[in-house]
Amino acid sequence: KTMSEEELKAQVAQLTQELRQQKSKNEELQNEIVDLRKHHVESQAKAEHEEEHHVNEMLKKMEKLKKDKEDLAIQLELEEEYLTNTLQKKLEQVRREKVDMENQLEQEQEFLVNKLQKQITDMEESHRHRVEELEAEIKNLRNTQRH
Repeated sequence: KTMSEEELKAQVAQLTQELRQQKSKNEELQNEIVDLRKHHVESQAKAEHEEEHHVNEMLKKMEKLKKDKEDLAIQLELEEEYLTNTLQKKLEQVRREKVDMENQLEQEQEFLVNKLQKQITDMEESHRHRVEELEAEIKNLRNTQRH
């Protein structure tokens, strides 16, 4: 059963509308990725600021302890060394976790982008193929109407 030219045109219009919707959806998803990246950068900056604030607060407390307790200078030195080593280990751990989270986020973003790009490519190919089929049907209809 062949479709009329109006039906073919309607189907082409419908497929064109679907393609527009998919392109719009793709744009929304790409914007969402941009927003996620922006949120990640903001979260990272906040975490670094809080980390810096925490370290500064610890340094202030350590200085106050030194000043207030000069008679315990040796004990304080040992304590300070312990705190510094602990903070350094924690800082290195946080940095490693940060790198791991960034890598994971990047992999997830790449996966989403690749998935979306494949979906778009598949839809465009399907749409192009369908348009070619419809154009061929229109041509056949015109040829059969002439004879």
